[in-house]
Amino acid sequence: KSMIMPRARSLEDVNFFSTLPYIDIIHIDDKSYDDIVMKNLMRQDIRIWKNALGHYDSLEKEGQDGFKNFFETYPYINVVQTDLGVQLKDFLKTKFD
Repeated sequence: KSMIMPRARSLEDVNFFSTLPYIDIIHIDDKSYDDIVMKNLMRQDIRIWKNALGHYDSLEKEGQDGFKNFFETYPYINVVQTDLGVQLKDFLKTKFD
């Protein structure tokens, strides 16, 4: 099975992609993130992917709570791209334990 992950650059893109029956995951940009829309995607069992590379990874490396900031800004993201997988795992473990 192949998986398609479209990149939504606007809320209009998110709304369109969420109507397609073969979409299980959507790449969200800053401009296409909205808490209410993300909650609706989760209710549809659509995964929400966001990139932590760059800004949030840098904050984390500098001891500036990058992942905490990431999830406070984007609380409904459930797939994260990061270069700091071990650190993210440790953060999530402390957050949910």
